[in-house]
Amino acid sequence: MIGRIQSIQRLGTLDGPGVRFVAFMAGCPLRCKCCHNPETIDGKEFGEYEPEKLADTAARFLEYFGERGGVTLSGGEPFCQPAALAELAAALKDKGFHLMCYSGFTFEELLQREDARPLLERLDRPGDDWAHTIKTAIYYGSALLATVLAYYVINKLFLRFFGLQLNSYQ
Repeated sequence: MIGRIQSIQRLGTLDGPGVRFVAFMAGCPLRCKCCHNPETIDGKEFGEYEPEKLADTAARFLEYFGERGGVTLSGGEPFCQPAALAELAAALKDKGFHLMCYSGFTFEELLQREDARPLLERLDRPGDDWAHTIKTAIYYGSALLATVLAYYVINKLFLRFFGLQLNSYQ
């Protein structure tokens, strides 16, 4: 499976806890008003990647990540390439990476998509950095936080945040 990528940040410190390898995916149909990466929206300027090769590239930096770092998938919109990213996520998890993903889709939308589940199931909560997770959920809206918490309660799941930051400003 070939994926489309806009750019890579090898030693990022802004997209999750710790030092991170950040892959910015190419293309996004959502057009969120508060998009953090508008240069990735049109997806015209992109490179192609093979998931295993990109995971190998990230693995070269693993020693810098420490206990809190890892890989963050950002956008564009990662869930516009769910099959390629699920393959990438599997390769990254096999190499021992902590994995997060930013998305403009709501949690409810992602849960309804069968193609999103393989990627969702491989995401981690942000290590032990609960303050980062809660701050992010509050930033994106208390209604979203309540929805995520309700999902776990309704499904009687152990409360654990995926490393997924959601954007409700569509």
